[in-house]
Amino acid sequence: MDNQSTVSKLLKINSVTGDHELNVQLDDRNLRVAKSDKSAFLKSLLESEPLNQSLVAEIKDDETIEDLHLATHDRVVSIDPDPDNKNLVIVKFETSNLAGGFKLYKDAKNFQEVYKSLKDSLQNKTAVLYSRNEQKSLIQALPSQQTDEPCYDPPPVIPKFDEAHYKPVSETTAEKLFKQIKAQETDPNSPFQGIPFNYPIDGCLGRAHEVCRQIIAQGVNPYKIWLWGISDWLVVDSENFPPQCGQLQWDFHVAAAVYTKNGFRVIDPSLDSEPVSIAKWRRHMKNPAAEFRLTDPHIFMASPDKCVCTSDPKHIKSNRILENVRKAFAVQIMKYGTPPYS
Repeated sequence: MDNQSTVSKLLKINSVTGDHELNVQLDDRNLRVAKSDKSAFLKSLLESEPLNQSLVAEIKDDETIEDLHLATHDRVVSIDPDPDNKNLVIVKFETSNLAGGFKLYKDAKNFQEVYKSLKDSLQNKTAVLYSRNEQKSLIQALPSQQTDEPCYDPPPVIPKFDEAHYKPVSETTAEKLFKQIKAQETDPNSPFQGIPFNYPIDGCLGRAHEVCRQIIAQGVNPYKIWLWGISDWLVVDSENFPPQCGQLQWDFHVAAAVYTKNGFRVIDPSLDSEPVSIAKWRRHMKNPAAEFRLTDPHIFMASPDKCVCTSDPKHIKSNRILENVRKAFAVQIMKYGTPPYS
């Protein structure tokens, strides 16, 4: 049994050569990827120019790359001990809606390093580059060199709902808006463009903000519609979620909505193929007790207790989320093939 230890490192790749056994030239060392059942997948990641500067490698003592994980830019919002496992710390990030947060194991070789980066992010409200595996275990966290947009908490202005401002639109208009937005869905054959509605695992904050921006550009005033799983998670069936990854679960979900004469219509191509009522939209998430709220579209992040309310007026955060999600979608396609999976 191989009992070598591993370390995690953010890669800055200069070149990748070889077919059966890849040689990876970094700024400060040479690594190799030995042939294995996942070497083709790792090769695809290393040779993808949009991805290979955003990878964290698990490196063994013999300078071989054991695995690769995508690095994501975000800020820590909570770090808590797991009540059921003393060896675990649960970490939540500002823009991720994945259920239950992420796990950091105290017996990990780099625990102190990772924990310090996460703690600094929480205390200083700065961003980190974190990576995790499919089991939602954190592999690495490093201070991010990217600047982060100031967070307005609360936003400078939260407009009150005004029936004249939010006048009803026709069902035809709602359908037209949906079709225009759905047409921009990311093409799996070109995953670094478009709006990744077909990657439902994460990123609803970015998708909803971009959809609202586009609806406003069409002269219609939308709402944002939020759903939080308070006592239990939101559980979703999606043909775009690889069955090998288990069940798709969210802490919360947000989408755009427009008001029609027949009531609200939710514009959410990640769950539906047409505008739907709030009741139908909620049923997708299989949690009747989930807390629901409508807000102004300019609110980027909200919480059920109304203690968190942030904005993203220049769309810096939402654009970064969409960029992160497109990269994650590309990795998923390389590993599991093109959706739909059912």
